[in-house]
Amino acid sequence: MGVYEQTLKNGQKRWYVKANWWDPETGKKAQHCKRGFTSQKDAKAYETAFLLKHPQKGSQSLTELLQGVLGMSVSQPAEKPTAAPEEPKKTFKDVYDEYWETVSVDLRDSTKETKSNMLQKHILDYFQAYTLEDITSAVVKQWQNEMKQKTRRGKPFSETYLHSIQD
Repeated sequence: MGVYEQTLKNGQKRWYVKANWWDPETGKKAQHCKRGFTSQKDAKAYETAFLLKHPQKGSQSLTELLQGVLGMSVSQPAEKPTAAPEEPKKTFKDVYDEYWETVSVDLRDSTKETKSNMLQKHILDYFQAYTLEDITSAVVKQWQNEMKQKTRRGKPFSETYLHSIQD
């Protein structure tokens, strides 16, 4: 995302905002460009509003993270009255168990084994104790950084392997 200055043919200066963002509806990257701002201040205000409506992939909510990493749909809980008793908080392990129960039925045995090993070894071991409310983009980023430092047989994980774990 960025705010840029451009000079028109008649010599006037204008500002524009250009962004690559993650479209949650299609699951793909999308590009957005808005031109014609007369001041940098107006362009930055538009940029801020756009970022609030369209968070970047690195700042995903937990729902978007679960949809992207686990490929599952998670609905946001409705706000509850303050007088109602609180339900026990769900852990990542609880969500994982629900996910695996529904997804593993449709997988071939070899795929099921590979996916299960990868999920348990690299994702579940790290996140299982977290409640869903505790998993933030900072926690996910820390996990990603730790994954980049891990090695197998003395060699760091390849970019392809890291990508398959995180997708």
